Amino acid sequence: MDFDDNQQLQIKKKILIKAAATAIKKLTATSGKSENALSREYDIALGLLSKLKKGCYSDIKLSTIWKIANALDISPIIVFQMIIDELPQNFNFYD
Repeated sequence: MDFDDNQQLQIKKKILIKAAATAIKKLTATSGKSENALSREYDIALGLLSKLKKGCYSDIKLSTIWKIANALDISPIIVFQMIIDELPQNFNFYD
């Protein structure tokens, strides 16, 4: 992988993280559960949740998405679909 490929990968990663942050913000805002409650009741680190919502996290684990979905009493598929919906049309992580 040359410099340009690595740079493109980093740009796409930021787009993906931003889409995830927007989806997580929307989901938590409509859940009626506070960040503190989610953190306390479902063992999601408050700092992690805050960083995810701000898009300040460099990578998101699949298990974290799953845990957030469980905490919000929704299917992880809904979370993934919301993330996909936030991505630019025809987004492809790897070209």
